[in-house]
Amino acid sequence: MELIERVRNIMEEQGITQYKLAKEAGIPHSSMSAFLKGEIKNPSMEMISKIGDVLHVTTDFLLGKSDVNLYDWISSDEAELFQHKESSPPYLHGEELDEIPIEELVMHNITRKGKSLTKEQKERLSQILQAAVDLLDH
Repeated sequence: MELIERVRNIMEEQGITQYKLAKEAGIPHSSMSAFLKGEIKNPSMEMISKIGDVLHVTTDFLLGKSDVNLYDWISSDEAELFQHKESSPPYLHGEELDEIPIEELVMHNITRKGKSLTKEQKERLSQILQAAVDLLDH
């Protein structure tokens, strides 16, 4: 699925109009219209990022690099924290926390869209997090 199709599908799922998306993303309506018509062949990463922020999806998800939208794994309140640094928790600014092994972290009560994750989902999340950490080591 290509970028425009993903954006359109997410807009439909969330009931967001083209006008609302443009306004909330701070993108001129004419530019959003051109993008959604496929008239902008190589949209900037800034544009893609702004669209992702409004739709609460990662740029990797929009670009089709991942079928997993990491925003689905956190609450909308937590997503807001990542988008607005000035209101984000201190640990995102370099303050240290006690070490928590990934395996232990995911065994806590984690919810997605208001439902607790199953044991299998927590195990999969642990694998995803470990793979992400491994990528950071390279």
